[in-house]
Amino acid sequence: MLTIAALLVAALGLAIAAIVDDDEGSATGPRERIAFTSVRDGERQLYLLDLGSGQARRLTSLSAGASQPDWSPDGLQVVFTSSNAEPVDLWIVDAEGGEPEQLPSDRRAESDPAWAPYGERIAYVANRDDAISPKLYIRNLADGTDMEIGIRGEVIRDPAWSPDGARIAVTSLVSGGDRQIFIVPVDGGEARQLTAERGTATTPAWAPDGRTIAYTFRPLGSEEGMASISAVDVENGIVSALTSTQWRDSEPSWSPDGQRIIFVSDRDGRAQLYTMSADGSDPERLTRGSSTLDFQPAWGPTG
Repeated sequence: MLTIAALLVAALGLAIAAIVDDDEGSATGPRERIAFTSVRDGERQLYLLDLGSGQARRLTSLSAGASQPDWSPDGLQVVFTSSNAEPVDLWIVDAEGGEPEQLPSDRRAESDPAWAPYGERIAYVANRDDAISPKLYIRNLADGTDMEIGIRGEVIRDPAWSPDGARIAVTSLVSGGDRQIFIVPVDGGEARQLTAERGTATTPAWAPDGRTIAYTFRPLGSEEGMASISAVDVENGIVSALTSTQWRDSEPSWSPDGQRIIFVSDRDGRAQLYTMSADGSDPERLTRGSSTLDFQPAWGPTG
């Protein structure tokens, strides 16, 4: 009987160990994280939100602040902008924390960084050679060289890489004062205008399958500050409204699986982070706080 009891105890121990291992696996398994900018502590800094725990932790503490985060493809680093060394320049910080590193700069204002999907390049905009308006550049991280991507347009902003790394979506002023989305081939060729509805289209974000771009849209003549999230088909230019202009919804970023979109909204009184399904349904608030302002979200790679 003692032998049978010992066997039962051993079997129970193995079962418990298996449960513990499963729990540990889920705790240390793939994480979903959002990098975002916030002034929740009185100054503009970067934070990381862990979607599993719902906890946000501060990532930067630069005296001049930090903003415009974007992830490296492996999820290990975040590129951002700061004027900590004047003027505004590109910086990189490890996602686990640590001292941020400033990328080499020619002392011209650099902003709107977007990390290429294969990791070796960062697109950004800058005023160089006494240019009146920002131009699009690509920084090669291996050797620190820059390449200008020629676009016939004014005040280029908001670069966003296509998932295959072959194209970059940007926004540019057009005749009439509207801002529209253009797609630019990285290796040369004419930019193609994608949106045309009168108003202001900004912050394009590619869906992971490369077929759709979500963006912020403010129709011409809309109430001051009101904006919504729209999506445009990259091939045929058909636009679908995902949210309503009764709020200020902006700055979409896709989940890695393309099922959800994170965005900024003031629908509950202050700028907070929300998610919704890819078709605009099922909105869910992620961040809260009567004294917080959260914006510029970037959904990180699952890892």
